[in-house]
Amino acid sequence: MSAAKARLDRFDRLVVALAILVLCAALAIAARPPNAFFNEPLLDDGYYVLTIARRIGLGQGVTYDGTALSNGFQPLWVFLCAPLFWLSDGDRISGIRYVLVLHWLLYALGALLAAALAERLFAKSTDRPRSAALIAALVFLSSSFIWTNGFNGLETSLSIVCLLAAILCYVSIDRKNRLHLAGCGALLGVVVLARVDAVFFVILFSAIQLVRGSVGWQERIVSALCLAGPAFLVSSPWWAYNVIAFGHLTPSSGLALQDWAPTGSRYMTSVAALVRALTPMVDFLNSDTWPRAIARAPLLGLAIWWTWPDLRALFRGLDRSLAEILIALALFVAVLAVWYPSSSWASFFYSRYFAPASIIGVWFWTFVVLKFVQRVDRNLVTAGLALIAAQIPVLVVLHSDASYHQPAMIGEQVPLVGDRVPPNDLVGAVQSGTLGFLRDRVVNLDGRVNFEALGRRHDMAQYLREKDIRWFADWPFLVHEYLGPDPAKSGWSPVATKGSMTLYRYDGR
Repeated sequence: MSAAKARLDRFDRLVVALAILVLCAALAIAARPPNAFFNEPLLDDGYYVLTIARRIGLGQGVTYDGTALSNGFQPLWVFLCAPLFWLSDGDRISGIRYVLVLHWLLYALGALLAAALAERLFAKSTDRPRSAALIAALVFLSSSFIWTNGFNGLETSLSIVCLLAAILCYVSIDRKNRLHLAGCGALLGVVVLARVDAVFFVILFSAIQLVRGSVGWQERIVSALCLAGPAFLVSSPWWAYNVIAFGHLTPSSGLALQDWAPTGSRYMTSVAALVRALTPMVDFLNSDTWPRAIARAPLLGLAIWWTWPDLRALFRGLDRSLAEILIALALFVAVLAVWYPSSSWASFFYSRYFAPASIIGVWFWTFVVLKFVQRVDRNLVTAGLALIAAQIPVLVVLHSDASYHQPAMIGEQVPLVGDRVPPNDLVGAVQSGTLGFLRDRVVNLDGRVNFEALGRRHDMAQYLREKDIRWFADWPFLVHEYLGPDPAKSGWSPVATKGSMTLYRYDGR
């Protein structure tokens, strides 16, 4: 064995050791102390869907509040989490602990799939594809962007794993075999059930089959149908449920955030979110503001400039199936980056919506690291990877401290309601995810998981009376938006305030 090969083998072993360290550190989030248990990276919006999963697990139906049907969730994630709450017999802490373990399993599986695809992707551009696979796994696991989005209580980690599995399936099958294509199409249907905006990926990927120049038109159409048809069939129960029960294809969670009034600020936020996803390893500060995120753009641009000739050579040498899937993935990300700022006012979610771009980011930075190993200095690369890998243990420790980024819902809204409102009284809230998970008899008022409330936004006073909701707990600007600029005229009086949250009571006058 040559000295160079021996050194590279030692490098591989170090990468494996770092990956194991990060995996072990990430699992510790499921064992954090009770006073920090419901804090970030779990999000308030994650508790909406976990509340529904808990209700299903307890046999209470597909509902958030225990009475009304809900469709404000991504179906596959909720129905995977429901058995976890059945196992915990409805216990909230145990149920969340199981959910965090499931997140960890998906986090590990995502790294494994990203590594398997990286080995195929770089097989012709390096004589060490195994090293490429190991680096890709470590980059995936060490990405604070992926870790934060992967343990948020939402479907992000599941959707990434399903997307990676579908990509691996496509590059592994015999594309001339229609049964193989149909099986891949069925897996694409699962991708849609994991996150419904993946329907854009299915459409784009099927359309790419129509422009393949190596086969005739009949074969192209058959290939497209073999992918799109099973995908539609697998996901059709969800579409049918939406149309039959609610009269609309789009879930209430999407309708509640929908606003076809794009602004320059939204598009700037979209660009920033895209940069964040494409530089997932340097997102330690969780830069939600676009100036901080775009500050990383020069790093991304410099890396692209440095590797551009090699990237072109890599793409030209790819197998056709790999090239097709990369084009489909890139187009999918581009569509998301235009769709959401055009249709949704929830710009704070754009970076999570663009999580598929982090797959491209992982592979790109794996390529950059490979080039550093081969042309610059292996010891420098080793130190850099170790520094990046250290982010995850640090994040786990920080998020195990009850005082670190404690959400207002946990530190203010939940205790405010718990101290003042009798357990059997209904409480209304707009920002109601955490409150509704930790307390029964909570009604969501913005419609994210309450389809009925969507049509009553301009008739909220009457809706509250019909539901006999006498308590309202939220931020002051939402109080004025939902109870009117002068709540006292409508019979609502402030009872108590805790931090940024105010509790109002309806006095019946």
